[in-house]
Amino acid sequence: MAGRRLLPGARLLGYIAMAPFVVPGIVLAIGFFAAYARPPVVLYGTPWILIVAFATRFLPIAYAGSEAGLRSIDIELEHCARTLGSSQLRTFGRITLPMLRRGILANWLLTFIPSLRELSSAIFLFTPATAVITTLIFDLSDEGNYEAVSALGIIMMALTFGLVAVGYRLFGASALAQRQGVR
Repeated sequence: MAGRRLLPGARLLGYIAMAPFVVPGIVLAIGFFAAYARPPVVLYGTPWILIVAFATRFLPIAYAGSEAGLRSIDIELEHCARTLGSSQLRTFGRITLPMLRRGILANWLLTFIPSLRELSSAIFLFTPATAVITTLIFDLSDEGNYEAVSALGIIMMALTFGLVAVGYRLFGASALAQRQGVR
């Protein structure tokens, strides 16, 4: 998206989107706790703080995949639409977005799977009311309840394998492998 320069400052937005990649999850979680544990916006203790933290943590994966998908679309298609009188927004909605749809869905899948396994941010931001599977596994392991840890681990693996199977079925193996950088 920064490569198309559709917005002023798009390159800066690209750098900001990639910035969470270099921040450790626990540091990101401490920042979210400091920002959202007090008024005016209190998100701590709600599922929203985990959603925002995970979305921020894995934004670079989604951004890089979307940027690669956008680069694979020939810009001449957009120029043709603009030449024929289409606005920039209409060109994006009628030409670019339909061509990106499969890539965006594949990127969502490839972003969702690591968020299922995220512990470093979740361990600091969860409460008993907002526990996620990784924090449950961590707590049960700490208590020595390995039977429950094994059961939850198998559920998490089955869910992950199921999502990957759905992704392969919907997008094909080549689309997912290309998004992961494997050929």
